[in-house]
Amino acid sequence: MSKKSETYELNAFTASIWEAELGGPDLFFEIIEARYRRSKNPLWAWYAYQFARKRGWSFPEWLLDYLDGIADCLLEMSTESIQHDRRYPADNPQSPQAAIAEALNLKNIGGQTQFIRFAKDFRDLEIYLQVQAERQRPPFRSDAKIFEEIAKRFDDLGHDAIRKIVKAQSERLKIE
Repeated sequence: MSKKSETYELNAFTASIWEAELGGPDLFFEIIEARYRRSKNPLWAWYAYQFARKRGWSFPEWLLDYLDGIADCLLEMSTESIQHDRRYPADNPQSPQAAIAEALNLKNIGGQTQFIRFAKDFRDLEIYLQVQAERQRPPFRSDAKIFEEIAKRFDDLGHDAIRKIVKAQSERLKIE
């Protein structure tokens, strides 16, 4: 597997939380589906696919529906390309690149690309899961100490940022 494809693979510690401490596939798919539907970011569906495939988990219907829709769009684009056989500059909204981004629902939302939004949301979920696991593991420590330890794992974040992320994720997971 290339370095790039490992980018959003949870580290072994966080993956073990999903598999052992959070109930495995059912809760994983429930949380990821909620994030996918709320954010409308297809990278959550792609993440669910990759994570589950590596573990041999069966795919839920919502994920198969998403992949079927993408396959239909791509095959339709392929048919249209053959019929029209036109070439477009890459920045043209009718270019193949734009059409693929459209088919995969990877449009910019609120000035951020879906890739940036996914990276931040993914990082925040991973931080939240690590904090929850650390809260349950001896030796028991204060949240401040746990936040400090986790902040060291994420170079660009401090203790206060970890606290805010955990609070926001706690509120989101109550809704999801």
